[in-house]
Amino acid sequence: MTRTIRIHIPFLLLALSLSAEQALPTGSSLDLKQCYDLAVKQSEPLQLQREEILRSQAQARAALGGAFPRLTWDWRDIRQDGSGLNSGNFGGLLEKNQVESKFAIQQPLFTGLREFSAYEGFKKQEARDAWRLRQGELSLYGEVAGAYFDVVALETALANNATSMELSQDRLSELNSFFRLGKSREGELFSAESQLATLKAIQVRLRGQIRVARETLSFLIGQDIGPTPLVNTTNDPAPIPVNSFLAQADQRPDLEAQRQEVLGQTLRVRYEKGAYWPIANLAGNYYTQRPSFYDPIKWDLMLNLEVPLYQGGTVAARVREARSVLQQAKLSLNYLERQIQSDVKKAHAAWTSSLEESQSLEAAYRAAKKSYEAQRREYRLGLVTNLDVLNAMNLMQIAKRAWDDADIESQRLYVALIVTTGALP
Repeated sequence: MTRTIRIHIPFLLLALSLSAEQALPTGSSLDLKQCYDLAVKQSEPLQLQREEILRSQAQARAALGGAFPRLTWDWRDIRQDGSGLNSGNFGGLLEKNQVESKFAIQQPLFTGLREFSAYEGFKKQEARDAWRLRQGELSLYGEVAGAYFDVVALETALANNATSMELSQDRLSELNSFFRLGKSREGELFSAESQLATLKAIQVRLRGQIRVARETLSFLIGQDIGPTPLVNTTNDPAPIPVNSFLAQADQRPDLEAQRQEVLGQTLRVRYEKGAYWPIANLAGNYYTQRPSFYDPIKWDLMLNLEVPLYQGGTVAARVREARSVLQQAKLSLNYLERQIQSDVKKAHAAWTSSLEESQSLEAAYRAAKKSYEAQRREYRLGLVTNLDVLNAMNLMQIAKRAWDDADIESQRLYVALIVTTGALP
């Protein structure tokens, strides 16, 4: 069942000023997708998550930098006590002021592949953060949808209340006419006046709730929606088997993010194990200026090999820690998979039940409407009392409110089901 509800409440022009930075253009309207698009641009949590992705990219590049050569220029000026330079066998060759200038290059040859493990680990972290951003967008959509449907439900209730007031006012006018003709009692007038006053009080309460709900939506989208009409274009599709949603939920962003986390922690274990391996480095220097004694030597080259024999158990402890974190990530993944399956089943059950309820309430409203029309005709013929007419009118309006509430709730639950599966409508 597809319903389009256009809601425009003029008295909301008198709403309190909101804290959002700017208001929407006069005469514009908003649907759920437009509200969400505005919220995505405004959301600071999403912006923070995008920065997390950039940070992971920078960390990956920094980790890989350790595998590249390092080139430096080194200049040093050494001044020393010259009183004993002329003593000894080589004293005459030493200089009081020694200046050295050289270009130095260092190239790691093997470090247990730790740089590459760290690089791949940070790339997995970047992928994880990208999926978390997607999940954040889904969560924001659900939050915006909740605030959006709150406004729609309240303004629909206000429209129904206005209809009830109109019917009550018509009923009161009719009773006044019958009272002057002696066809109705004074007590019937008081009963109708009491009902009209009650409906006016409900109207005041609904207006206040609408202002609060619109403020919540304004905060999320970052703009003052004021009295901007909300156009509800959400469709209620025919019931879909739960298996279709379960299959889609297997690619939910937070689930994919946790899978990337498991891969990243696996690489962390490999990174820590790299400390068991030998380290080989190649270093070279080219001298542009040296003390006189070393001046004939223009360059040197050194190959260094370092084999770890005992490190106090530090590496073994770090490997055990990394394996423990990896096991925790796997357990979290298993739990999340089961939780998502359960959440989808519960959301699907709630949605399908709401659809059936909405259909039943629609039938109830149509029957109550026919009953009210029949009671009005029979009252004019003196077959029923005014109390019977009022009861029929109230039952009709109660059924109408229940139907509208169930219809909006089914739309809300359908959006919640889609969010639970991990896909935006």
